[in-house]
Amino acid sequence: MFATGWARGARVYIFKIVLLVIPAACASTAGAAGSLTLEEAERIAQQRDAGITGINAQQDALRDSAVAEAQLPDPMLQVGTMNLPVDTFNFDQEPMTQFLVLGVRQQFLPGKTRELRRTRLEVLADARGFEAEDRARFVRTAVRDSWLQRFYYESSIELLAKQQRLFLQLDESVTAAYAAGRRQQHDVLRVQLEAELLKEREIDLRQEALAWRGELGRWLGTDADRPMPAELPDLPAVPEYQTQLEALSQHPLLSRDQMLVKAGKVSESIARQKYKPAWSIDLRYGFRDGENAAGDDLPDFFSAMVNFSLPLFTGNRQDRRVSAAAAETRSFLNDRSDNERRLQATLERAWARWTKLTAIGEHYIASVMPAAQANVEAVLDAYQNDRAVFDELVRAENTLLDTQLRALRLEVDARIAQAQLLYLAGE
Repeated sequence: MFATGWARGARVYIFKIVLLVIPAACASTAGAAGSLTLEEAERIAQQRDAGITGINAQQDALRDSAVAEAQLPDPMLQVGTMNLPVDTFNFDQEPMTQFLVLGVRQQFLPGKTRELRRTRLEVLADARGFEAEDRARFVRTAVRDSWLQRFYYESSIELLAKQQRLFLQLDESVTAAYAAGRRQQHDVLRVQLEAELLKEREIDLRQEALAWRGELGRWLGTDADRPMPAELPDLPAVPEYQTQLEALSQHPLLSRDQMLVKAGKVSESIARQKYKPAWSIDLRYGFRDGENAAGDDLPDFFSAMVNFSLPLFTGNRQDRRVSAAAAETRSFLNDRSDNERRLQATLERAWARWTKLTAIGEHYIASVMPAAQANVEAVLDAYQNDRAVFDELVRAENTLLDTQLRALRLEVDARIAQAQLLYLAGE
């Protein structure tokens, strides 16, 4: 029983050591490539993003299609024989027989259909351009979020490492004092317990750091394995709330929706062209063989025809197409209104969160952290002079660590909220 328990404990301990050592080794290996700054991460992500590339390809396809839609339909060549007698199939038996007929037909779409189709596709291409801009903003914001989250957890690990070194020193000091009879055994056990609890917290933090490194790898590939810089970068300044609110109508998402509304209106105009007749021109030249009664060669024939469609019954065709196009335009308008409200709500939430976190973070830096540090110094002085118990010193040190981690969390969360505001502002 004792051997089994000991083996199980050893496996757990080895597993913990692996979790602690492997990420550090990976970071050391990646360090050869240099630290991964946030600005570089944004640049790499936007260059690698397949979404932006795909939208740009769609935009190119729409522009090429717009040029093609503006052209006339291909003319049709007609080749055949006319009025051939079926009793003998002789080309010179009947004077009306045309042994070879060559013709060409050119169709013309009704009204301004070609020009409107081109306009519609050009507008859709512009919409794709705004969509690509919004995608670039989204990618930049997602990378900022993942980078900042990873920075928090890896920086938290460094804070825990400092605390672990401190408790190691306390362990040595308390153990020596206990051996000399100046401290109690429970002081030694308490500092060892705190050291083990710090290891557990470190394992959790490393798992989170690895998870966010993986999320960053979605955008950066192997560059996500590079180490992080030592300090948080400065993000661009956030415009005033009213300025952002007024500029929200120029957001690429809403501009895209506006282009879709415009394309819908053009589709309505295209549908209305169906009330106008389509037409085509036929030109034919017929070759005849044989002679007339006077012995002269039979003359060839030339024919010209103009064909018109007759849009007389429009109830279930043209009217329905116009109604369908109008309904689609209304859906685009509703989508734009919905996106506008959603962006405004996002702005309000992000602004409230950013201002709150900034205020609390400043309070922590200005008041809470100095107070926690002063508390540690006061308790340490009292402990060294036998006016405080060891538990008070441990609590003071843990409070300082929690305060430092909380201050870091507030600062990182404020930057994440700031990045959300910058997405809306286009920075």
